[in-house]
Amino acid sequence: MAVLVDDPQLRPLAYSAQAIEAVDRVRAESILNRAAPPEVVEYLLDQGIEHADGPLKVPAAEDLGLAARVCAPIADDDKTVGYLWVIENGHRVGESERDLIQQVADGAAHLLRGNARQRQRKIEARIDELLGQDLGLSCEAAADLLDAREFSSSAHAAVLVAKVSPPPGEALDETVAVLFSRGLSAFGRGFSPQHLLSLIRGDQAAVVVGDEDPRELEARLPELGESFRRHVAAAAPDARWTVSVGIGSPTRSLAGASRSYGQAAQAAAVAGSLDGIGPVLSWSDMGIYRLLAPVGEETGPDDLPDGITRLLEHPGGEMLLHTLETYLDHGGDAQATTAELFLARGSLYYRLHRIEEIADVNLRCGHDRLMLHVGLKMARICGLYPNPEAQLSEAELVEAG
Repeated sequence: MAVLVDDPQLRPLAYSAQAIEAVDRVRAESILNRAAPPEVVEYLLDQGIEHADGPLKVPAAEDLGLAARVCAPIADDDKTVGYLWVIENGHRVGESERDLIQQVADGAAHLLRGNARQRQRKIEARIDELLGQDLGLSCEAAADLLDAREFSSSAHAAVLVAKVSPPPGEALDETVAVLFSRGLSAFGRGFSPQHLLSLIRGDQAAVVVGDEDPRELEARLPELGESFRRHVAAAAPDARWTVSVGIGSPTRSLAGASRSYGQAAQAAAVAGSLDGIGPVLSWSDMGIYRLLAPVGEETGPDDLPDGITRLLEHPGGEMLLHTLETYLDHGGDAQATTAELFLARGSLYYRLHRIEEIADVNLRCGHDRLMLHVGLKMARICGLYPNPEAQLSEAELVEAG
């Protein structure tokens, strides 16, 4: 029999000596590449190793080059910190030996606990530098992650960012970290460890996905974006939490992940916040909103055009802003605007006149119209408009027209 100890991502940490003719293909590849092949990872997870509460018999899979083996999860406070494998090699593991395997796994928990935490903190620090704005530090981090075999050196890479927003009136708290942790775990199932990196940053979670075939990677990105959003949303406390996902452009190597991350983060800020744009958005599909995407949580009313700020602060301003946005989205077409808002033409002109008065603008001036239209989209992206808690009184509705 041969023994192997893996980390939670099925990367080898320690292994016993074994005669070369008895080594199965999976064990050899795992040790040489410091990661199990993706199809083997999927097979092992399908056998239920993640949820086993004791030694589990894993049948041989000849097509994968996998010999029969017994897997004992190494758990610390109900959290899996590794896996202990005993490869049978023709020697069937008996009941007494299963008990011994469990004892060894229990004893290994405290040894792996500190090692796993220290290693995870180090990896997360390097991923944080990889995705940072300091290009030099990002390149150094990429080199370190590649040297440590945390990511395939031959893979093209792209970054996806998930952003969560709590229900109105609720603040972000530790719920977000739990939500992301569960979502990332579910999303990462089936990925080769060398084709996936992940990091939680406040109200965002980023994943770096890789593939040796650039065409295959690009083709899979929309599906991966939907899957990422679905898994994170499924971990949310309830349906009132919203999740948006941005997808950055693929890069030729891990060294370009910083640029892809910036694109993905900006796309995530826009996704789902504007009419006609869904909760999953690729940077390549952002169009003009690439120019507006840098606005975000740090943007406040003082950063918006004065006319938009005045309308935001005015009683009944929500209705006037909605009227203005509809009018501008239709290119100033009064007939299309009245049809969408179910307004009489006279009511529309009255509201537009009130908007000009309050915002101190001229809607016949191209400069003012551009300023208002861009300002409205900025207000939407940074969450200042619409205000879900805004309540208009009957008098305000009359005043608004």
